[in-house]
Amino acid sequence: MLIIGDVATNMNLLTTFTGLHLRPSMFTTNQDVNINSLKKLKALHPQIICFGHGSVLVNKNKKFETFVDKLTI
Repeated sequence: MLIIGDVATNMNLLTTFTGLHLRPSMFTTNQDVNINSLKKLKALHPQIICFGHGSVLVNKNKKFETFVDKLTI
């Protein structure tokens, strides 16, 4: 199990619908550092991920890795 806190969320903070999202830029001092942190966490290949906001993600089908792969700096 991996607890990633606020480096990403598993909910849209405006709509509260479930889904993987970066933290909004207004709450992140450096989004590039945030994305680099997510890439490091991806390398751990977590099976269960807990977020500061949103429901727990059971990482079937590498959903977390796919999300991180789409992020650009």
